Amino acid sequence: AISNNSIRINNQLTEMIEDIKLLGILHEKEIEEHLKLRETVQSLNKLSNLAINRLVRELSSAIIKDFNTQFQELETDKIIHKTIEVYGRFINYMHLSSQKKLWNEVLMFALFYYVKSLLNSAGKKIQNLVEITNKIKYDKENIGYIFERFLGPNSTKEQLRVLEDILDFLE
Repeated sequence: AISNNSIRINNQLTEMIEDIKLLGILHEKEIEEHLKLRETVQSLNKLSNLAINRLVRELSSAIIKDFNTQFQELETDKIIHKTIEVYGRFINYMHLSSQKKLWNEVLMFALFYYVKSLLNSAGKKIQNLVEITNKIKYDKENIGYIFERFLGPNSTKEQLRVLEDILDFLE
């Protein structure tokens, strides 16, 4: 709700300023001076981002425990589907730009715990490096396929670069 309200207020301010300009009540410099539009918009954007970050953190407890397993036993498909189910309940209530921000945060969150599981398992003897790299490649493709629907290919690819870096390191 906070994120959506921030967008609505921003849109209403923009419309109001356009009306003021059309009517010739104030000049652009006077509008900026009195309304401090840039600062207001930046504050609204920060508020929106904080609300999304908090939503991701609050709902993450339902998913974090699924990452607390040996990397080789990590059921990434199940975790991603559960993640989509948990966060998907809120998407219909969000503005399109807020939806994209949310999915971006969710993907960052999931990748953080995915890599954390890999690193925690690295302290133990890894039996087969080929199995690990194959798992990462498989998971990367699945995660990419699913999140491209929400974020688009460019944003998803950018987020998944961390897995590419890990694969480069392991190979």
